[in-house]
Amino acid sequence: MRKALALVLALFVLASASCNMSRSSNSDSIHNGNTDSINTAEDMDMGMETYSISDDKKTLSIGENSISFNDEIETILEYPTAWIVHLENAHYINGRRAIDASKQPLNNVYAVDNGCNVIWNIKQILSSHLGTMTDEYYTGLIKLSDTVLRVMTFRCITFDIDINTLEVVDKICTK
Repeated sequence: MRKALALVLALFVLASASCNMSRSSNSDSIHNGNTDSINTAEDMDMGMETYSISDDKKTLSIGENSISFNDEIETILEYPTAWIVHLENAHYINGRRAIDASKQPLNNVYAVDNGCNVIWNIKQILSSHLGTMTDEYYTGLIKLSDTVLRVMTFRCITFDIDINTLEVVDKICTK
């Protein structure tokens, strides 16, 4: 039983290390790419490649291409038409990961293609759904399917987004 539990724990740590890194903010945190235009899946024909994240957790490399952010990459989600990047700035207190919400980047979710070009920033999709507060800190991402991304905001609003059409398919207040 102990060996099985140790194996499950080791697999979880490996999976977390490959998926969880750190984070980013709005267009000021990108060192290349233009977030003014939105591309849809019809604009792209992508065969997904493997990716790597730099030791400082601020540069994503896909194949021979790379993109750098001012904030740390927290999560990378692979979709057939894009890589979804979630940026976040964590620090550690007594060896435990901690988040200071006041120091987190806003609009910290990006979609990039295999060339490490920004396809869209979350603000471009959700600003009309957020009322007067169009800049938001996104606390987490979940891949629901090959086409639907779930994003959660600091204000406890969850959005399900079809990443091919860039339409909000569901909105839930979780407070």
